[in-house]
Amino acid sequence: MHIKHNLGQMSKEEEGEAGCLLTNKKGDYFLVGPNNNFSAYQGLFVFDPHKWEYFKVIDSIYLETPGDNLTNNFFEVKREGKSGKEAFCLTDEGLIIELSEIKGTLTIELDFRNIHEYDERGRIYNISQDEEFIIVEYCKYNDDTLQGTPEKHYLAILGGIDFEPVNTWKQKNYEFDKKRGTKSDLFVYEALRIKPGAYSKLSIGFSNNKTVAKVSAMKLQKNVDTLKDRLVKRYIPKIPRENMAYNCALHSIQSLTLNPNRQVFGILAGRPWFYQFWSRDELISCIYLLKTGKFETMKEILMKYLDTILPDGRIPNRHPHSELGSADGVGWLFKRFQDLIFALEENNTLSEYFTPEELNKISDTLDKSLGLLNEHYVNDNLIINKPKETWMDTTGGQDDLREGARIEIQALHLCGLQLAAHINRLLKREKAKEYEEMELKMHKKVKELFFDGKRLADGYQDGNPDWTCRPNIFIAHYVYPDLLSKREWKHVFKWALPKLWLEWGGLATIEKEHYLFCWEYTGMNNRSYHRGDSWFWINNLAAICMKEVSPSTFKEYIDKIIDASSKETMFSGLIGHGAEVSSAKELRSEGCLCQAWSSALFVELIGK
Repeated sequence: MHIKHNLGQMSKEEEGEAGCLLTNKKGDYFLVGPNNNFSAYQGLFVFDPHKWEYFKVIDSIYLETPGDNLTNNFFEVKREGKSGKEAFCLTDEGLIIELSEIKGTLTIELDFRNIHEYDERGRIYNISQDEEFIIVEYCKYNDDTLQGTPEKHYLAILGGIDFEPVNTWKQKNYEFDKKRGTKSDLFVYEALRIKPGAYSKLSIGFSNNKTVAKVSAMKLQKNVDTLKDRLVKRYIPKIPRENMAYNCALHSIQSLTLNPNRQVFGILAGRPWFYQFWSRDELISCIYLLKTGKFETMKEILMKYLDTILPDGRIPNRHPHSELGSADGVGWLFKRFQDLIFALEENNTLSEYFTPEELNKISDTLDKSLGLLNEHYVNDNLIINKPKETWMDTTGGQDDLREGARIEIQALHLCGLQLAAHINRLLKREKAKEYEEMELKMHKKVKELFFDGKRLADGYQDGNPDWTCRPNIFIAHYVYPDLLSKREWKHVFKWALPKLWLEWGGLATIEKEHYLFCWEYTGMNNRSYHRGDSWFWINNLAAICMKEVSPSTFKEYIDKIIDASSKETMFSGLIGHGAEVSSAKELRSEGCLCQAWSSALFVELIGK
């Protein structure tokens, strides 16, 4: 497959194997896989902000011969092959498909259901012609007796009146899902084949009301040029960076930043299945706003967390609510407030963005949170977490829980103490000295127990350091570089890199000689997830740290990480989006194929 990215006067192209993902600001997405049996997550998904859930509508749209040329124009994606040319554009109003030079027919396969609902009973499709519209009515009954009142949904297609119904159920076995170990054998409905003219423009509207679906399709048809111009203004920067991978990553993270219900604004953790606001992911990812000068937007995201402090001093794990605990979410809130405040002070613009009342609120919330954390989790100047509460929150069937005192959690807490002291100094509060002393004591304790002059332990529990080498040492540097001197950090990185380094340009999540290490991605059983798989956000973060400590010493590592992240973003997985993980064995796009923090940290890395 030939893949190309176009932005202004720039282009970048290479051979690869990938699909594409289009989104809108309502939260909807349209995913086209590299083939029609890619994933149950492929197709058109409409977001319901009240249920905070996706409803799948279309599974596949394809010509008789698959296209083998894929072009990302940022506001649209084009696919070309022997059967003709397709251009897909997802607006806030619906999906537009432009067809030209078509040989044969265009097939549409449907799969109306909630994103994680697999009940095959009582599913009825009715296809009809209503004036210029093709109308699909979907009725979902409780079971195959078809009794009671069904739930109804409608799809309206305008611009493709020459069609033939197929009305056939078709079993699919999705390759990507089978490899992950999720449900992969599902039935979809091969609904119809459209016979396009020399040039056809299809507009597709969806609703649980037939009239609304028709009106949406009609508005799309009448305003195609206006709607596409709006997308160009939204997604095409006036002065794009020369680095195409940077532009792709920025576009991807921007597509995940939205306000779907006009009440909760934030950054989704990823697509297709991490469609929640996970506090850890969102707070890590919002750094891109700082690096692109969107200070007010970053402030808005951070300030919303001030009223969410829990009785133990932490913040909720995600919105909507999840039972899984998070030891580090509140620490990332401290870190990002520190980043924003320090950057504004450096520009002499702090007072333009924060009122004295707001700074007092931040300080008071810090006092409250740190006090509660000290009460519930701090013991002898170390902060303790329970099993599976760090970002490495899976066991993979092993006794690998990362409980106790973990290095990145210590660093995040130290960052919070440092920030509290700084803000109290700004506000001329006497408590600044108290926080300085707390930071000094904890700093001394952590360095004494975790650092042996060359190595930095991953954890400390029951009087023993855990010398298992993991990339969490880079997180520790990223959030609290004052823990060690640059010379000491250099020693630590030199100790860790040979143990974690993957020659294609990434870091393993556990040292390669460890008995839990996995070379291959194992999917949903999580055996490899935090025990081998290489996470792109960690790779990018590690390169940022190496640049800070000694760019000349670590140049080869930094360059390889940039090359690997660039290639994965542009020519693998979903073009223009950074994936979650790769197998340790070789560079691949695996896990969630559009992940916020992968792109956000790449934006920061290239921005440096």
